[in-house]
Amino acid sequence: MRNEKKEFTHFKIHTQYSICEGAIKITDLGKYCKENKIQSIGLSDSFNLCGALEFSEEISKSGTQPIIGTQINFIFNNVMGKIPIFAQTKKGFSNLTKLSSKSYLDAKETLPPHCNLDELLSHSEDIIVTSGGLDSLLNSLIKKNNTKEVQEFISKMTKIFRE
Repeated sequence: MRNEKKEFTHFKIHTQYSICEGAIKITDLGKYCKENKIQSIGLSDSFNLCGALEFSEEISKSGTQPIIGTQINFIFNNVMGKIPIFAQTKKGFSNLTKLSSKSYLDAKETLPPHCNLDELLSHSEDIIVTSGGLDSLLNSLIKKNNTKEVQEFISKMTKIFRE
């Protein structure tokens, strides 16, 4: 059996800036990346980019490529759920910043921070989108057991995010 090195990039790291979801300190994460020769790792704190600069600087110092992202609540057909989004470039980071800010500034006081799906689609340049986990928008739509709505969501997303 050949000894093949397999690479894995973890995109869903939640740091101390992701309240109630993560507790890892970015300095400890940097040390871990250096000790384990991690090639790249993605930040995915919920609803904010507060740790993005610290993450980027600390992870870069460890010799690991930082991937900046967040997960934001989006609403589609009156259903809310998280969508993890990541920046590919400076333009992508600018779009993440706009969406993160908008989620707080435009949300009604009675709802958690969120954007509507059309805002993501209109700020999609240089952004990577993943389907998310149990609390994702896609999973929330699937739980409603409405196949037409799920197909409509997937169709909208794949028109913009082809891959």
